[in-house]
Amino acid sequence: MGHVRYRHENGERVAPGSPALLAALAAPPNAAQPAQPAIHHIEIPPPSPPPPVDTSAQQREKIDALAASIRACKLCGLCQTRKNAVPGQGPVSPDILFIDEAPAPEDDATGIAASPGAHQGLLPKMIKAMGYALDEVFITSLCKCATPDARRPPAEALEACKPHMDAQIAALKPRVIVLLGAGATMGLLKQGAGSAVAKSRGAWTHYNAIPVMPTYAPAHIAKFPAVKPQVWQDLQLVMKHLGKPLPKKA
Repeated sequence: MGHVRYRHENGERVAPGSPALLAALAAPPNAAQPAQPAIHHIEIPPPSPPPPVDTSAQQREKIDALAASIRACKLCGLCQTRKNAVPGQGPVSPDILFIDEAPAPEDDATGIAASPGAHQGLLPKMIKAMGYALDEVFITSLCKCATPDARRPPAEALEACKPHMDAQIAALKPRVIVLLGAGATMGLLKQGAGSAVAKSRGAWTHYNAIPVMPTYAPAHIAKFPAVKPQVWQDLQLVMKHLGKPLPKKA
C-alpha cells in the first residue's frame, strides 16, 4: 500500500498490479485472514541415564552372598555326602576365571578350591607359570560339591549348580574363562560328549560374550603328564590374549 501512495504523490494515477493484489486491496479491512497452520511443540524426553555400574565393593558383596548361598545349598543329593561346599575364591573382576568340573577330595575337606595337595598341586603351578599369584585369579568348579570317591558329578548336581555358576560369572566379570577338562567344557558350553578337550583345546570360544579357552584338567594332567606341553600352549594363548608377557621358563 505504501508503494501505491508513493506513486500517487508523484502524480501517477495508474499503478500496475496483479489480479490477486487488486482483490486483496478491495477486500474489507476486517476480512478473515487465511488460517495459519498450527504449530505443535513436541517435548523430547531427556536421555535415559546409563545403567548403574557395580563398584568393587558391590561386586564383592554379590560374590560373598553367592558363596554363602552355595555353602547352604541343598538342591541335590550331594549335600548329604559333602563335608564342605566349595564356592571358590579369588578377586573381583579377575583376568582369569578357572572352572574345573568338581572339587577334589582335598577341596571338600577344606572348603577351598585348588587346595594344596589336590592333583599334585598342578593348578597352582600352572597359575604361577603364567605369572599370576593364586589370589590374582578366581578358581571354582561347575559342580560346587565333591562327589563320593571323586566320581563324575551326576546330571542332577550339574543342573542344580548351573544357576550358581552363571550368577558367579555375571558378578565376577572375568576377562577370560579357562575351562579345565571335558566335564567343565561340556557342562558349561552344553556341548556333546564328542566335543572332547583333545578336539576343543587351543581354540577360542565364548560364553556370554566372554572368551573361553578349554584345556586339560589338573586331574587328567596328573594321570597323563605327556599332555603338559599342550596345556602350556593353551595357557600361553590366554596370556597373549591378556597382553601378559610370557615367562622365560615354565
